[in-house]
Amino acid sequence: MRTPAEEDGRRVEVRITEEGRALLRLSPVAVQERLIEALDHLRPADRRALARGLAAWLRMAGLEGEPATFFFEDGEDA
Repeated sequence: MRTPAEEDGRRVEVRITEEGRALLRLSPVAVQERLIEALDHLRPADRRALARGLAAWLRMAGLEGEPATFFFEDGEDA
């Protein structure tokens, strides 16, 4: 549901409806959430091995020490 903001009429406030909540309950879990949950279930030794492997991958690609960005992000402010 969209309504004008009380403090600033140029802004619009968005609120989810009950119908929207029902749809969200039926939606699949985001891949990122599944990956994070799986990471939480890894044994500590497996987590360390993954971290070492990812660090090696970054070194091999020449990206060690580069700031992390989102995919398709060009690093410039929009």
